[in-house]
Amino acid sequence: MTKCLIFLFIALLPSRLFTTNLEKKGIVFFEGTWQEALQQSDIENKHIFLDLSTSWCGWCKKMKQGTYPDEKVGEYFNARFINVALDAETGEGRRLARKYGVTSYPATFIIDHDENQILSSEGYNGADDLLKLVRGVKK
Repeated sequence: MTKCLIFLFIALLPSRLFTTNLEKKGIVFFEGTWQEALQQSDIENKHIFLDLSTSWCGWCKKMKQGTYPDEKVGEYFNARFINVALDAETGEGRRLARKYGVTSYPATFIIDHDENQILSSEGYNGADDLLKLVRGVKK
């Protein structure tokens, strides 16, 4: 009886509670600290894709809702980069925005594990534009 109730409870839970990073179709962003992302970049021999945005930026929201969830963007970026999204007005995001001289948002970068800037773009990029921008980056 108890097993049946547990099964019924689990069966009725929304399936979105069980979504894993492998099931996501878009970019999967790294959830550790900036230092951990740098270390992971070195370990995996991948560059970092860095998204610097703010809470008030409309174009940032548009990229987060339209560009980053795109399946072909996710496939490309997840295979080649450690993807990091930071708030440009707090903590490491603020420091990096100053370091790289950001003047408008969204600001996106390809960075190596030593924080050297390889590529940068300020402003909105749709899925196709973002892919065109980074396709020439080699590790």
